[in-house]
Amino acid sequence: MRRFLVRLGATFFFTGHFPVAPATFASFVTLGIWWWVQSHQPVPALAMLVVIAAVTAIGIPLASRAEPIYGHDGKPIVIDEVAGALLTIAWMGPSVDPLKLAVAGFLVFRILDVVKPPPAYQLQSLPRGWGVMMDDIMAAIYGNLLLRLVIRLWPTLLAPHLAR
Repeated sequence: MRRFLVRLGATFFFTGHFPVAPATFASFVTLGIWWWVQSHQPVPALAMLVVIAAVTAIGIPLASRAEPIYGHDGKPIVIDEVAGALLTIAWMGPSVDPLKLAVAGFLVFRILDVVKPPPAYQLQSLPRGWGVMMDDIMAAIYGNLLLRLVIRLWPTLLAPHLAR
């Protein structure tokens, strides 16, 4: 039962077993869920903080326990993408369209997670679950800052479409 729960959590309900690009699929599912929730009831900033902190705090030991099953940062381990995708789009404010933010956040996070600009690349070498999670957290911080810059420079780019 414990092995099943580790696999369930580390693979984000088995999305990590998607046959093509499981990390991309997990990021897509995560931001799709966020968009759906956000469209029905905006997520308060504190709730977003709690969710991201909880996924990260739970993800570190989950990824550590999943390594004997999948290897270090094995493809099915996607809990790091869940935390990273959410952190990328966190706290952008009410003037941003949730769908546009989800799409932009998805693209920005996936690119930065693949490229891994320093020190994200170096963080992969941390032991066990720390290395699995922290490179994605760093990529997400870069992504969040980049999206903030885009919003600052082009405020209408991610703004809701205004009816005339």
